Amino acid sequence: MTFNRRDVLKACLSAMPAAALSSRSVSAASLRALQSALATGAPANPLARMLTIFLRGGNDSMNTIAPIADPDYPTFRTNISLSLGASDPNRLCKRVPRYPAVGIHDKLDFLHGLMSQAGGGPVAVLHRIGNFEAERSHFTEQHLVETGLQQYLASAEGWVPQLLPSLGSTAPMKAVSESNRLMRMYLSSAANKAAVHLQGVYDSNPVRNIDVPFAIPGTPEALVARAARGVSDPNTTAYPLVGSGSYLRSNLRDSVDILTGLRNAPPITHDDVKYPALNQGNATWLLSKFKQFFLRLEESITFLNRGDSNIVGLELGGFDTHKGQLVAQAELFAVLDRAIKSAYDDLSAGSDPFLILVVTEFGRTARDNGDPDPMVLTANAGTDHGVGGLCFAIGSTVNGGLYNMSHPSWPQDAAAPTGNADWDFLATTPSTGTFANALVPITDFRVPFVEIALNFFGFNATEIGNFDSVGAEWGQILANQGLVRNQLLGFV
Repeated sequence: MTFNRRDVLKACLSAMPAAALSSRSVSAASLRALQSALATGAPANPLARMLTIFLRGGNDSMNTIAPIADPDYPTFRTNISLSLGASDPNRLCKRVPRYPAVGIHDKLDFLHGLMSQAGGGPVAVLHRIGNFEAERSHFTEQHLVETGLQQYLASAEGWVPQLLPSLGSTAPMKAVSESNRLMRMYLSSAANKAAVHLQGVYDSNPVRNIDVPFAIPGTPEALVARAARGVSDPNTTAYPLVGSGSYLRSNLRDSVDILTGLRNAPPITHDDVKYPALNQGNATWLLSKFKQFFLRLEESITFLNRGDSNIVGLELGGFDTHKGQLVAQAELFAVLDRAIKSAYDDLSAGSDPFLILVVTEFGRTARDNGDPDPMVLTANAGTDHGVGGLCFAIGSTVNGGLYNMSHPSWPQDAAAPTGNADWDFLATTPSTGTFANALVPITDFRVPFVEIALNFFGFNATEIGNFDSVGAEWGQILANQGLVRNQLLGFV
């Protein structure tokens, strides 16, 4: 029998009190009393696992979770608004349990099922999340979301590596970017918190490139380390290594061994029902467009379930829907929903806490960009770059519900979470200025990341304040809970 680091940690931690490892050790009711409640927070949980999915392009929040009871919604979005009884399947939505004034896109069927579970299920929808500086640039806003910083800094590392030293980062592949290009969210600045970048899809090329890149040029650690090995030939022992010091060489060597081990002992058996990639049965149209995404997802779940990884990330593009939004979003949501279902089913089969975090760089405009005459429908309409958007959190310790999307006149379960502010009817949308034709954010885009570090991974306020690049900003968020934009939501 073979044991990985996760098995050893379970054995070592099994004797500890359950409360010491609980990512819910700080209750939602006490989240705003941070100065007294967080000084003795729970220790970081080395068994916690998180999958991040970045929706590239700026997903339209209001056609994901739609404010169908807002009287201005159908008039602001004459060409693309969703409704409960729409004859166009791409404009159909389902009522959200506990929040009957709100609808979820019909293609997000699995998410709807989870949200229909008792108590709201393990899905938190965080609405009106955004950057109060409202840059509206893909390049800038993606950079900010991935670095976790308010201001653009070209050399900044990602926020994910900040968590690694206290989660046992000396083990290889603690964090993995499963992407064609390295996701900035996983870019590190030091060897003691290095994340691995896997560029190729595991069955598309016999040679895998494994990178350990660094964020700050001009330092010895800025050298890019790479290992390449033919994973289709497990007997191959020679592979090139370059890098900065023995740590990188050993990290890469161990990473290659981990990859080989995961593929062969026992071997990964591709499941084309959960991760459709082959030309058989259920794959059909998913084959050509999304094969690589599902193969990356399958390997990501393998790392989290069977490997040493705590955090693995991948991305799904196509959400910059200036035109043809109804068709594009329906297709992308079908893919996303299948991905979340497969990841959730496999991650929930284990006993370790897990979280699936789905983010995007910004929301989209309040009005669609079709013909302004409501009598002239424009089938090719879309939306433009906005500000306030949404993210999803799905997992074993999530306090399910809709956050920042309730209104005093809307019916809903009295016990359901509501977030930190009411929904503003779209008629109040600014016509000029920073938030012109956009949802004004309620919660700063960094708050969900802070809350995940605090209540899911179990860092305390002092530890978060000491994170290298984000510590000062995240510490200020925790210290200034009097500002609504900084207030934690209690979703995890």
